[in-house]
Amino acid sequence: MRLIELGALSPLRSQTTYHAIARALGPGDDPVLSLYWTDRPYVCTGFHRPVEEFDQDECRRRGLPVLRRQLGGGPVYLDADQLLFQVTLPADRAPASVEAAYRALLGPAVGAFRRLGLDAALTGTNDICVDGRKLSGAGMARIDDAVVCVGNVILDFDHDAMAAILALDPGMRRTFAAVQRRYLTTLQRELGRAVSRDEARDAIVASYAEAFGPLEPAVLSAEEERVRDELDVLFSSREWLEGEGAGWTDEVRQAKVRGGARVYATQVERGGAELRATFAVVDGKLEDIAFAGTALSARLGARLAAALDGLVAEREALLRAARAAMRAAAGPLRPEDVVDCVLRSERGRAT
Repeated sequence: MRLIELGALSPLRSQTTYHAIARALGPGDDPVLSLYWTDRPYVCTGFHRPVEEFDQDECRRRGLPVLRRQLGGGPVYLDADQLLFQVTLPADRAPASVEAAYRALLGPAVGAFRRLGLDAALTGTNDICVDGRKLSGAGMARIDDAVVCVGNVILDFDHDAMAAILALDPGMRRTFAAVQRRYLTTLQRELGRAVSRDEARDAIVASYAEAFGPLEPAVLSAEEERVRDELDVLFSSREWLEGEGAGWTDEVRQAKVRGGARVYATQVERGGAELRATFAVVDGKLEDIAFAGTALSARLGARLAAALDGLVAEREALLRAARAAMRAAAGPLRPEDVVDCVLRSERGRAT
């Protein structure tokens, strides 16, 4: 396995470099572990996601470049407090199933966190967590003849910036900020001390060497540099950023914190009355739920929130709780409307 360490890269090159390594990789080439960090903060979204998910005014105010990657997934905030790593190998050497490929390519990263003293585990498909808190997120794609898996080691994290750069209404932003702080963690928070980039690097390198064999220090080849130069132009183009064919029409607005933890904003209208809800669904249960609406008093909204918070997001359980909370309530809204509003979250995107 080649080990390519590039230090601090510009936001653009922190994306085009690993894409270039993947595009230049041939069927018989050695796998590559690449490591670096961005020299300044930026935001990035997946290939099929609209850049409108970002609050463009806030990104401009903060001076954050907005980029699109070829891999899938949603919006992310990246800065120098994250050590970025990528594992690239010929596609014919990668496990056939997505789940097996993530286990093979992220298993050493889990081992790196354990070397640092954390009881980390791969949870869901591609999150590395400790006690339900996300330590590292990952993505994977086939690019030409290669499979590339990308991840990060979060030394520290600017939760406020991540919440600010998403195009969310104020209520949903507050909920996202609270849930993100609860379920997106850092090495500093978990270990109670600052972890240097070098310490994290050493753990990653040792774990991948144990899994793949000796790592051979290397630099980008002439072909990798040539492809990267081409991708610098492509990834900087308006056509790439706007993402021809990217986007969708969602029935609900949502934001992902980790696998199994999402924040939603939903609404229904019944008899001229509007009901709005913001909430998180975490491992199947409701958290941080809040209701508002034209025919809903603050008192009833609070009573409904207290009744539903912590319940499994399942119709019959929610309906029983809503009926009990609304027993003496008058107005056009029914318990069934409350449950329908919450369960509209099931119509959101699954990525």
